[in-house]
Amino acid sequence: MRSTLGILCLVGVFHCSLFAQKVTTKTPSVLPASLPPIGAIAAKKPIHSINLGDSKEFPEVNLNITITPGPFKPTWDQ
Repeated sequence: MRSTLGILCLVGVFHCSLFAQKVTTKTPSVLPASLPPIGAIAAKKPIHSINLGDSKEFPEVNLNITITPGPFKPTWDQ
């Protein structure tokens, strides 16, 4: 009786695992069916050929991000 019950359980698990492999769900795609072609990539420019300007001329941006209470504290003056 015990071995018969064990065999039935194994057959049931095997049977369920066969059907589990066939389950497919199709999620709707957020992309259009065809995307436009990617534009041409510009040629490489030599190093230091683009002037980025002086970083001191731009104002500092304060994001006002709150620090979560805990062992970590800011190391700068506020």
